[in-house]
Amino acid sequence: MNERKIIFQAAQPRDSAAIWRLLHANSRGWDKERIEDNLSRLYLLFAGDKLLGVLCGEGGAGETLIHWIEVHPLFPERAVAEIMIREYREIYWRTVPQTLRRLECNLGTGGP
Repeated sequence: MNERKIIFQAAQPRDSAAIWRLLHANSRGWDKERIEDNLSRLYLLFAGDKLLGVLCGEGGAGETLIHWIEVHPLFPERAVAEIMIREYREIYWRTVPQTLRRLECNLGTGGP
């Protein structure tokens, strides 16, 4: 079985093209300028080099607001969205001993 790490992280400028492709595949018509203007609100879930989902949200200590989530059309939307929501909330809520900014597990194991 091909093992790939699953990583949840804040969007970086180098991710703009992949974000644009995923958003347009899901009919969310953001241009590259709008993506770059909102990078601080975008969080990404990767499996290896493959972008699985984009989350747009705002947060502060103890509170989060998720505006939307777009999931790659070839992956299970509910499962990917649940992982992204959980990891995003943990960044701000600190519900575990240390803040998890990266989720790493083997793809296909059902989670960490």
